[in-house]
Amino acid sequence: MTGPHEQDMQTHAVVTGAAQGIGAAIAIGLADVGHAVTALDVKDAANTVETIQAAGRSAVGARVDVRDRDAVHAAVDAAAERAGGLDVLITCAGIYGAVTTIDELLPADLDSVLGVNLAGTIWTVQAALPHLRRRGGRVVCVGSIVDANGGSFIG
Repeated sequence: MTGPHEQDMQTHAVVTGAAQGIGAAIAIGLADVGHAVTALDVKDAANTVETIQAAGRSAVGARVDVRDRDAVHAAVDAAAERAGGLDVLITCAGIYGAVTTIDELLPADLDSVLGVNLAGTIWTVQAALPHLRRRGGRVVCVGSIVDANGGSFIG
């Protein structure tokens, strides 16, 4: 049985890679269906936050490099504290590298790609899990077939 205010409690979603592209679209979509959103990105997510707020929804943004485990943990903890919990984590932060095809991928590009796409996803999920477990939340990790469309460096 839930208390009288628990049913009215707004759900909270954290979205990485929310400054542009798929991450921004997901953040806006989650806000449209009633989630308060924290938009995390290495870039400024102000446009995403402003779009959500202009629609009368709740959103804040924070700059964080998902390769930095400590920074990710601090950002997710702050987001959960500010919103009173966490219900959904969507990981969309991703890069492909400085080249357009895997044929030309260099070791330095691979280090960056693995740092953002793999380690960044792991650090973000790791940071969110304690908060998600408290409220029975969910994680969605988004991937891309960017090479099929000619990838680009976005980080």
